[in-house]
Amino acid sequence: MPNKKAPKIPAALTIDEKLILQAADLTWREGKFLYRQHQNVQSLRKATGQAIDALKKEKLDPPELFIRFRRSARKLEQQTNAAMEIYLDQHVPMRWMRAVGIGISQSVGIYSLIDIEKSPTISSLHRFCGYDPDQVRLTKKEAGECVRYFQDKYKKDYPDAEVIYAVAKELNRGPKQLLYITRVGTKHTSITWGTLYKAILSYPYCQELKEILFRVGIQFRRVGGSGLDIPPYRAVYDWRKQYEIDRNERGDYEDQAAHRLATRTWKKTTVAYACYSEGKLPPLHVDARARRFAVKIFLVHLYQVMYFERYGKMPKRPYILDVLGKEREIVCPKWPFK
Repeated sequence: MPNKKAPKIPAALTIDEKLILQAADLTWREGKFLYRQHQNVQSLRKATGQAIDALKKEKLDPPELFIRFRRSARKLEQQTNAAMEIYLDQHVPMRWMRAVGIGISQSVGIYSLIDIEKSPTISSLHRFCGYDPDQVRLTKKEAGECVRYFQDKYKKDYPDAEVIYAVAKELNRGPKQLLYITRVGTKHTSITWGTLYKAILSYPYCQELKEILFRVGIQFRRVGGSGLDIPPYRAVYDWRKQYEIDRNERGDYEDQAAHRLATRTWKKTTVAYACYSEGKLPPLHVDARARRFAVKIFLVHLYQVMYFERYGKMPKRPYILDVLGKEREIVCPKWPFK
């Protein structure tokens, strides 16, 4: 491709290239801000580009102001990318993520959103990332029914700690976290049923991190190779998908199919409705199960790398290996420590 001329950017928006080297000394909290700033700049560049393309599609000349916005956003995005590469190179977990095929932005986002000191076990990390099947977000209707149920049960004008703990136990959430979310935004020390309703509606996990991991799962499915060049988590995904297909053909998911058919509304002309009616999961559902499994294995290995970097030793083995002993261990690929 021919070399493009550097865009002219107003001096107020330029960043001295030497300042990017400061990214090597960023703290964990500053790394989180860098990642979110990169996402904001990228969204601005895409939105401005879409506006310009829409005007050109209508055969209208876009304003020069919009063109300058896009150029400035593109330049800032390049600089934040360079800063993230420098920041990534300073930490072993992010270098390991790059080695197993995770993108730069995704690696920085995952690392900056996980606090290893607040995750004593791999199960707690799975819950924080939204990969605990027993922890779901309620709809507005379900949250309202939950609040009315506890109002009728306790007959109190205001929910106290006893009610909060009972609600947390019912919804499989941490009582301290639910109490904290309920009090956020309240003007008084006492909480109300309305603030409890809003707390129940909130995500019980880190939605931002779950979105990143969803894209990581898509990436595991897309990357390919042959022979020994197959990426490690693509191999995990392929094995798990065949396992899920075999179970689906045997009819092991008949109960799940009946539940989805009873609780969701489907058009009778869709493939999903036909599969669920036969007591089987549709192909996209099977694929999603395989992707989630690959991501959970990736999180186990990431937890080991981050834990070893922080404490200098391996964490406790997962419950399914240490206590149940029902599965063989998938060893962490490309272990970064000697």
